[in-house]
Amino acid sequence: MSFLRIYKFSRLVYLLALILIFPLFSCSGGDGGPATVTSFGDLNLSWIAPDQREDGTEFYPSLELAEYRVYYGSEPGDYQNQVDIIYGFTDAQVASIPAGIYYAVVTAVDKQGRESLYSEEVKVAVAQ
Repeated sequence: MSFLRIYKFSRLVYLLALILIFPLFSCSGGDGGPATVTSFGDLNLSWIAPDQREDGTEFYPSLELAEYRVYYGSEPGDYQNQVDIIYGFTDAQVASIPAGIYYAVVTAVDKQGRESLYSEEVKVAVAQ
């Protein structure tokens, strides 16, 4: 008996999901014009871990570094997106973003929460 209740409940949820999602697939492009298709790709970056602080003093990444932060955006100097990378990795992949040209920088964050200045900006093409 309980199996039937679960089955009926899950079937109801499935039907409700279809009712809610189906209109999203059946909508046209507003004025009946062609819909735009966006292709997606991966943004891949890698960097070298710092060995000194900006003021020139020694820096011990294994003892002091907490994470890296990757900032990226579609315009030079305008980084609308941020990805935090735990210490130990010196590469990042941002998966399934719209294809196009992106500008990215990386910062290092120590265990006290102090963030470095931006690295040199790189221009990266994301292809589908």
